[in-house]
Amino acid sequence: MSGDPRTLRLVGLAALVAVAYLLQRLRPFVGRPGSLRVNAVLFALGGAVTALVCGLCMVWASQLAREAGVGVFNIIEAPAAVSLAATVMGLDLVSYWWHRANHRIAFFWRFHKVHHSDTALTVSTAARFHPGELLLSFPMRMAGIVVLGAPAAAVVVFETVFNAFNYFEHADIGEGRTIEKLAGALFIVPSLHRRHHMACISLLNSNFGTVFSLWDRLFGTFGAGPPREGYKVGLPTGDKVPGVAAALLMPMENEPLASARNER
Repeated sequence: MSGDPRTLRLVGLAALVAVAYLLQRLRPFVGRPGSLRVNAVLFALGGAVTALVCGLCMVWASQLAREAGVGVFNIIEAPAAVSLAATVMGLDLVSYWWHRANHRIAFFWRFHKVHHSDTALTVSTAARFHPGELLLSFPMRMAGIVVLGAPAAAVVVFETVFNAFNYFEHADIGEGRTIEKLAGALFIVPSLHRRHHMACISLLNSNFGTVFSLWDRLFGTFGAGPPREGYKVGLPTGDKVPGVAAALLMPMENEPLASARNER
């Protein structure tokens, strides 16, 4: 195997996705089939668009901050372990607030609701994003990197960890209440993220974290995972799962959902 970090990152992420798929087959929460075809196409389109616009923007932001001498870790010397930990936690916090903004601001919700339109939460749902949402996230993500003065290597580690959690927590895995209480005390686990995908506005607007559950606990948006009884994911407005074309056109709909305006 090549020792190239990018190759190792991709292989490691692919392995984790495979494990998540295996676990959701061996220990499913509900066992519903997902929207694999639509999610795969959206993933491919999103990857192509972001690569075309700025495939290495996050690393570029780190290098730009270093050359300009701006950002916390370009001003204050710190051990590599400290800057790495702070980068992972800091950028996850940025992601938390960006995620909340996607539910709070109507324009952002128009794009983000594509992600929530899947009525079966599976590993592939993690790849279900409108290309427009991915592009809209760039400025805030880059700003977080610049403010932190995050080293490029730490940014790559964060992106790897973030994507790993993203795929794992969308998996249809029934991990049980014990694991939810133990692992969920610090991290976002599948049961906690299931609550966020429930077709109910009050539940939809909770558990915004991706890696750490700490942010939801600190800012009052944390809630326990839902029981199997009454479990229903998707948009509060209906059960229809849009195809690729309909998903891409969802931001053009005249009325954003009420969840974009009512956080609790």
